[in-house]
Formats: sequence, C-alpha cells, structure tokens
Amino acid sequence: MSAAEKYQKYQKYQRRSPMTSKCSFGIQVHILSTFVPLLAALTVLIAFAAPAQQAVVGQHFPKFSAAHTSAGQSQRPAVVAEQLQASTSQPLHRPNLAAVNSERNEIPGDVVTARAAPGSSVSFLPVVTYDPGGQSFSVAIADLNGDGKPDLVVTNAGLAEGVIGVLLGKGDGTFLPVVTYNSGGDYAYSVAVADINGDGKPDLLVADCGLIGINVCNHSNGLVGVLLGNGDGTFQPVVTYDSGGSTTVSIAVADVNADGKPDVVVANECDNSNTCADGSVGVLLGNGDGTFQKATTYDTKYAIDSVAVADVNGDGKPDLLVANNTNNTVGVLLGNGDGTFQSAVTYSSGGNIPLSVAIADVNKDGKPDLVVANICDTSSNCAHGSVSVLLGNGDGTFQTAVSYDPGGTGAWSVAVADVNGDGKPDLVAAIFFYNTVGVLLGNGDGTFQAATTYGSGGNNPTSVAVADLNGDGLLDVAVANFCGGSGCLPGKLGVLLNNTVELQFTTTTLTSSQNHSFYGQPVTFTATVTTSGSIAPTGTVNFRSGSHGIGTGTLNASGVATFTTSLLKPGLYRITALYSGDASNLHSISTVLYQAVKRK
Repeated sequence: MSAAEKYQKYQKYQRRSPMTSKCSFGIQVHILSTFVPLLAALTVLIAFAAPAQQAVVGQHFPKFSAAHTSAGQSQRPAVVAEQLQASTSQPLHRPNLAAVNSERNEIPGDVVTARAAPGSSVSFLPVVTYDPGGQSFSVAIADLNGDGKPDLVVTNAGLAEGVIGVLLGKGDGTFLPVVTYNSGGDYAYSVAVADINGDGKPDLLVADCGLIGINVCNHSNGLVGVLLGNGDGTFQPVVTYDSGGSTTVSIAVADVNADGKPDVVVANECDNSNTCADGSVGVLLGNGDGTFQKATTYDTKYAIDSVAVADVNGDGKPDLLVANNTNNTVGVLLGNGDGTFQSAVTYSSGGNIPLSVAIADVNKDGKPDLVVANICDTSSNCAHGSVSVLLGNGDGTFQTAVSYDPGGTGAWSVAVADVNGDGKPDLVAAIFFYNTVGVLLGNGDGTFQAATTYGSGGNNPTSVAVADLNGDGLLDVAVANFCGGSGCLPGKLGVLLNNTVELQFTTTTLTSSQNHSFYGQPVTFTATVTTSGSIAPTGTVNFRSGSHGIGTGTLNASGVATFTTSLLKPGLYRITALYSGDASNLHSISTVLYQAVKRK
C-alpha cells in the first residue's frame, strides 16, 4: 500500500469536527504553597514555625520514603521525605503530600514545597532542514565514514525515485549536502545500516520495490537492495535480491540462525499474489560475505508495514514482531534459533492502521515490551492517532495495549529513547497529518506523560531516528518528511537538536533591614538566591506575609532581590520569599522570617 493509498484509507475515518491544596494526614493543616510539575524523583520539604515532635508520613500515592529531620535556619526543624514518585493515576498537578503532627500548635500557612530533582522536561531547538535527495520516507543514523561523527541515511520513495541519500555529519549537529545512490528499485521505503561482509565498514540495506504504475508496486517484485560500504562514506553500486513478496516496506538486520553471519528480515506488505491477499515476512540468510540466500517467507495473514527483531521470550533465540495494518494487530513470530519461525500470534495494536513497531523495556522489569504507532485511535472517526504500549510478560506473550495520544492524527513511526536524561525510556513519534514530532516522556513504569509536539520541518513526516548528533550527550531527533511543503516535492529531512537544560536546585535566604521596626518606618526585605549549578538565577522573587503577597523584586546579577515597604501595621508578621525559578534553576522558598512591627 503506497502513501497515497494509506491516505485514502485514512480518509474513511472522517474527523469530527502552580496550584494550592491542603494536606489532611495530621492534626494540623499545612498549605501546599508551591510546586513544579512532577517530572522526576521529588523531594518534599516541610518547614515548621515551632519544633516538631513527630513526623507522620503519608502513605497514600505518591509514596514517601522514610523521613528524617534536619535543623533549618534559627534551629527550626524540617522534615524531609525523599524520592517521592510522580503519580501516574492522578493528574500531575494534584500531588498528595505529607503533613506533620506536632504536640505544639502549628500556624496554618506553614510551607510545603515539592521540587523536581535535576533531570526533568525536554526541549528542542527549532528544526533545521536538509534536502534528502527526493521525497524522504525513512531515516537512519550511523557513522558511515569512521570519523566518529553521526551521519544520516534516508530513503526516498517518491514517484519512481528509488534513491538513497547520504548526508555526512560534521559532528556539531549539521550535515554536508546529500549524495544520492540508486536503491535498485523504484520505491525505496526503508533502510538499515550494518556490516554484512565482515570488513568493518558499514553497508546499506534497502527495502524496495519496482513500479508498474503511479504509486503501485509490482506484485512480483519486492526487492532488497545491498550497497556495500567503502568505509569513507561512499558506497558501491547496488545489488538486489528478491524479498519473497511485494511492496517491501521495512527491513531489519540480525543473526537469526546463530551462525555469526548477519541475516536480513523484511516486511512485505503483500504476498506474491495478484490480489495482495496477505502480507509476508521474508528471511534472507546471510553468507557472511555480503551476499544472501533466497528468501524464505512466512505468511502473516495480513498486510504488514513494519518488522523488528528481538528475543521476546528469553530463550536466546531471535523472534520477529510485525505491525499488521489491515486488521489492527501486532504479530509475534517466535524463533526456533535456526533461522525459521513459528506461526504468528496476534495482539490488538490498540489503534487502527498500525504502521510501526519498536521493542524496548519501558517499565524496567527486564522483559521486552512493544510500542506501536497507529495512524488512528479506535474511534470511528479517527479523532486522534495513537501510540500503544504492550507490556511483555517475558515468555513471548504481551498484555493488553494501553494507548496514548501522540499529539495528533497519523502516528506513522515511533522510536524509544531517553531524551530527557532521567534514565526512563521516552517515546518519539512522527505525526503524519499534523506535520509534527510528538514526544511522550516516560514515567519509568511503562506509562507515559502527555505528548509535547515539535514542528517536523516539512509535511507528512514518516520516520524518526534518535541519536546524539552534536556530541553534547543529549539525544537529538532526525525526521524524514515525505513532502517539503505545499507542493510536496521535494521532501525535507528535519533535525531537532536537544537543548534540554538540567534544572538545578536553588536556595533562597531572607533578611530584614530593621527587626524590630516601628509603624510607618520603611523596612527593606532582601532575598538572596544561590544555585547548585553554574548558571546564575534570574527572574523574580515574591515577598509574602503568611499566604498573602506583599510585593515582588527582580533578581540582579548577584542573585539579590529587594522589596521595601512602610505599610506594615503593628504586629508580628511571618515573611517568606519565594523565588519563581527560570529555565535553568528550580524555584525555592526561604524559611520564615518573623518581622516585629511596634508602635512608636
């Protein structure tokens, strides 16, 4: 099925048209004054106006670990509950926190602050685009010339193009102009990079087909193109092999028969019948010298669009996973270890028209899980696309799919990688009909947060790949856009460089120019903000009396903000300074300063 045919299939699904709360665990009530989104492990700081005799830690979700006490400013103790985990079953802006039960009266308004530990959300610079050499359909990242710098390889699947584009990287996230190679067919869908002849040089393998008309693949001519590498980023002329089917749309390389030689596995959307009754997986065993044996095919019973290889049942034998787009399932073909495979067992993909499958352990239980990109969700009108997660049981079976909105309709491709550096796998998806890349941050337990989208740099993105393209230790995204703009031709290759900044803890201290002061006398409150990082804090400080704001100040280059007032009436005031945080530094709040104002 061509991109145009998939779009026609899609058309049948017409589209229709910080917070304050109170903790109630202890006798006294403490106000949750401020917090940041729960994006990583958290700590909770509870400051008291009087010495605390007892700490009661809330056991309701999120969970707290054992608390300990530490003396704060003026020897006022604080209870710290460490490693609070973000809720996955409740909105992230409604955390449940602990309160403290003391034998002495606490004053309502005591501060409870949750703050995210370093390593949090993700952000990308505006997309930069490159000419891919045609209408790009698939992208892969590898060091093709041995200089230690990532390069890009794209397939171009426009009208009778059959072109492979190679863009050598400069190591700073930018790339040289594209150099193109014949893919061996007319419609290059997918590319893999591997050393298939044992010479230590990366080679290219392409899923391809011949055309008998506009956007129609010949039902007897699915192809695998092999371009042996010269080691300098250039490649030899293509050699082609029959894929065992037609409309060969996906390719993977793995040693499926344990002979130490790379083999090729391809997804054929159609078998060799003129009616395209079923799809098939083609397996081409490698000879170790860059050549391959005749394809052996396995009936998948349905048209398939993607194939991946992994050991999903822990027996040490490679298994095959396929996305079946005609019946909205994922197929699992367990391997026998000799290059042959068992019949497919299918699971619901959690959406309609699944086009891509990826394998990763997304909940850290040591068992491979499946992630599927579906063009549509399960609604009758295709209101959204979906990215679905099928957690693995470790025996080759999988749990029911849980689906997430990837940020629009048309999830065409999905990759799994930790893009925000918190040690938890995240999802990156190409959103075909929204011209975006959707990023869903992982919670580490197999669940994912709401998608954030970024422009893909073109129209109709069909493939994403993730790697560190500029050597800064952060994972970047390359995206293949089938169309470059309103006229479609040519396509565009987009690069989104990751510029996530690790948020640093800050400390805010507060002093008074006169304490005690007299009614009508100006008093200046000075807040000083320091950071655990190297970037100086910027932004504003909110000065408060109890739970009421009395003024604001802007931090200077030294991290100092001031506020002066003569309006305080006689009495005792609980003054705090709340730093708002910035792009590099987390917010923080000072301990309470007791300001006494007397009559003259």
